[in-house]
Amino acid sequence: MVWLAQIVSAIGYGTPPDTSSVLVLDLAFFLPLLAIGAVLFLREQPLGDLLVPVILIHMGTLGTSVFLGGLLSPLFGQPLDLFMIVLFAVVSLGGLAFAFITLSRFGQLHAPRY
Repeated sequence: MVWLAQIVSAIGYGTPPDTSSVLVLDLAFFLPLLAIGAVLFLREQPLGDLLVPVILIHMGTLGTSVFLGGLLSPLFGQPLDLFMIVLFAVVSLGGLAFAFITLSRFGQLHAPRY
């Protein structure tokens, strides 16, 4: 949704968004991969078990970097956006927490039995 707001704003002003390469990577690769991984995971397909932890870890680390960038933005003359800071704190913590849960589930499902 954050990217969508930037895209709509840029269309309204007739200018390209400032972070167009990030938008392309997220909207063309990450979001479709997220949807495919979620569907495969919910259908209990092995590829879903493999994709979902990777996607969640990516979401957690990306959210952490944007969160820290938001916290440090006043040091570089940018305004502090509390909504973005809280949003990406939740995204990063949620992504990493669910990645941990999924990885622990993965170990239990596929552990060899002796």
